[in-house]
Amino acid sequence: MSIIKEIFDRLSPYKGRIIGVLFGLILAILVLSIGFLRALVVGLFMALGFYLGKKADNQESLVDLWERLRRNRNG
Repeated sequence: MSIIKEIFDRLSPYKGRIIGVLFGLILAILVLSIGFLRALVVGLFMALGFYLGKKADNQESLVDLWERLRRNRNG
């Protein structure tokens, strides 16, 4: 049982990334069930999930990220 606890302890700083990648993978599988450019879609969703998970790990607000993106778009 201590091995499982050790694994969880080592992975806990990355839980947002892990959850994000899993979410992206599940979403990609759902999209792929209708099929089209499968490898590209899986990669994009996993990258997006990783990126959002990393933001969650760093406790950055996704609202702030959205506002920054909107400001850059509007000039």
